[in-house]
Amino acid sequence: MIIIQQSTYHVITNSPDKKESKSSTRLKSLDSLRGFAIFCMVLFHGFQLLEMDLMGVASSLTDNPAAKVIEFMARMAGIFVVISGISNSMSIYSRYSKGTTNGKKVIIESFIVGLWLIVLERVVYRLIDRPITGGGIYDFDKGPTYYSLILGYLETGVFHPIPLYPTFFLSGALSMMGLSLMFYSVLLVLLFRNDGYKRNHRNLLIVGILATCIIIISPMLIDILRPVWVQALIDGNYGKAILIGIFVGDSDPMLPFLGFALYGVMIGITIKGNIPKKNFLFFGILISTIYIILGVIGYRTLGEPPVAHILRSLPIQTTHLQIGIMILILTILIYFEISDESEKIEETSKIVIIEGKKVKKKQNRIPFLQLFGKFSLTMYLLESFVGSVIKLLILDKIFPGWAQNIALVVGFSFIIVILWIFICKVWIKFGQIGSFDWMTGQIKKKVRKTLIKKELKITAENPNTIITTGS
Repeated sequence: MIIIQQSTYHVITNSPDKKESKSSTRLKSLDSLRGFAIFCMVLFHGFQLLEMDLMGVASSLTDNPAAKVIEFMARMAGIFVVISGISNSMSIYSRYSKGTTNGKKVIIESFIVGLWLIVLERVVYRLIDRPITGGGIYDFDKGPTYYSLILGYLETGVFHPIPLYPTFFLSGALSMMGLSLMFYSVLLVLLFRNDGYKRNHRNLLIVGILATCIIIISPMLIDILRPVWVQALIDGNYGKAILIGIFVGDSDPMLPFLGFALYGVMIGITIKGNIPKKNFLFFGILISTIYIILGVIGYRTLGEPPVAHILRSLPIQTTHLQIGIMILILTILIYFEISDESEKIEETSKIVIIEGKKVKKKQNRIPFLQLFGKFSLTMYLLESFVGSVIKLLILDKIFPGWAQNIALVVGFSFIIVILWIFICKVWIKFGQIGSFDWMTGQIKKKVRKTLIKKELKITAENPNTIITTGS
């Protein structure tokens, strides 16, 4: 074992006793909920293949209870940023508690990963995204249609220039997650420094107040800033449009979703900070109930948001109801999981002894929602392309006009879900190699490894460093 120590900070390498004795764990509930969100996304996005007036269809179904539920769930991309806030805050907390990181490492890694998500979304979507109509200065399904490079060619037979609006001014779920990651990573570094990670109640109070304030003021700021953003688009003031669009643009801006992310951070701190489970359950239900009541009151007084505004940021009644439902579901799922440690997924292979011989235990089958959760990033980026390619190159040639039938389109959407189950089952046998989820994990590992090597080199070259060895 080699210990290099400088002042009060230490780095330990080649230490067998420092290797994780426990298998790395991840919460099944987060994977399952993330997988359910991806399942809904694949299903609902399949409806976009309908070759009819989408605005007219959506408007005609306004009084249908099932359609109302679908429309509400179709706006729930915020669940991704909540789950991201939980998992990333848990990771940062764990590394601080083990003494394996510091503020500089956290910020560098978070900004690199955040930028990766933002750039990845915009590059991939400009290559293979479905046509986009509406948004910005136009209502849903109105205005010019924007085509991606590859899928646009397959659909129209010509290459379309890369459009400005979806490339620079439209904020998707990954951009929302990347920007939120940068923000709350800096916040956690400020809170966790000097053993501040141990002050759980203080940290929860600060993060909770900030999250609540963002949720409260978001509707007012959106009402004030969105007209300014739209006017900037009209005037061609693109720098101003990009800056303001980060906060209030289409369709997943920072307001109110940064507040969603911070509530996720609260849950992550609660899990890792060993807050009593009954307190976690009580306050989770309390906060969610308040938001759900506010949301219901909002829908009763303000009514449902117009279908034409479906690409816009969430109105106040939808914001309250969504975050309330999300917190309630997460609280209940996580409470029952952390109450039984045996319910956690073991990432390392289990070894059992049978008749004196060590045998690798067969891994349990992964439910398809957890499977989707593990491939959530890949499916988010590729699902629209896969469905569209099958439609354009196979179904449209065999059954012309089939996409004008709503029932057939809905049936096809379910078939795409089944296809993805098969793809993911095969892909996971190869360790997810090549998937965007795998790439993101490799980037994190590379960044951490590079930072550790650099830190060891700087520390070892310092004349005040004390080097001790031991077995």
